[in-house]
Amino acid sequence: MSLTFRQIQIVAMIMETRSISAAAERLYVSQPALTKALQVLEDEIGARVFDRGAGGIFPTAFGEAILRHAGEVRSGFNKIKREMELLRSDEIGTLTIGAGLYSTELWLGKTIAKMVLEKPRQKFEIMQRDWLSVMNMVRENRIDIGLASIAHAAMDPAFKTELLKEVRAYFICRAGHPLDNGRDPTMDDLRLYPYVGVMMSKRQADHFGGDAGKFGDIDPQSGMLVPAIETASIAVINQIVKDTDAIGLVPELLLKDKIAAGKIVGLGRMHTSWLVSPVGFVYLRDRPLAPITRTFIEMVRAVEDENYAALEGTQV
Repeated sequence: MSLTFRQIQIVAMIMETRSISAAAERLYVSQPALTKALQVLEDEIGARVFDRGAGGIFPTAFGEAILRHAGEVRSGFNKIKREMELLRSDEIGTLTIGAGLYSTELWLGKTIAKMVLEKPRQKFEIMQRDWLSVMNMVRENRIDIGLASIAHAAMDPAFKTELLKEVRAYFICRAGHPLDNGRDPTMDDLRLYPYVGVMMSKRQADHFGGDAGKFGDIDPQSGMLVPAIETASIAVINQIVKDTDAIGLVPELLLKDKIAAGKIVGLGRMHTSWLVSPVGFVYLRDRPLAPITRTFIEMVRAVEDENYAALEGTQV
């Protein structure tokens, strides 16, 4: 029996997404093609890799055996690939960046635009994910650097982190929402409505006391809060908030523009102490940064300074 890297990649992606269709999309293949590839693998080993039922997709003993070593295999492959890139000159190859929801909106677009003008030969690949996925992509050597919430990464000895300014976020809702009443929302108020956005850390989830109501679900293993409507897209959050009773989160730097549009309102400041997120860079401690990666960090910091200079003196 021969097991290929592609087959390991397929099994790992199906497990990561818990969905054949989502795994196919992430691997840039059609669902029938991915299903066929999985069938070929199962035929080769003579056993099922996943069990499928009403509760979702779960690995069999054979699937678990593959998954136990998948991360190490993928990490090794990606490490070789990325180190080959490091041996090339500063403006040849691709800088691969994983970015969280707020990071993409606040800094990434402006930064890449500046870099394209200054380094026209440089190629970029940007993967927008939630902060936990960004951290995992760094760990597996799938990206050169992550730009996202670093609260968890800062406690992991495998990573090195560099802090940007802390990002303060505020709850938002549609104009005319039941919570659009001039009062700061209580935790009981928040439990009454679905939250649309990215996963919240255990530190943030703890404020719900184990019961988030309609807001979302507390993961029993990690203690993190899974939103009722999970997405890493600002555009999707804004659309859902404008059209429903769902509640979203918007960084302070973006709140003024969202409210100016007239269909979204902010919900006060009483919860900001636990909604402040340490956002910054995360990369592997034992891997040297390429010069282009260090240039990226410096340019993000420059854009950050520009953003805060524009915000200075304004009120949200």
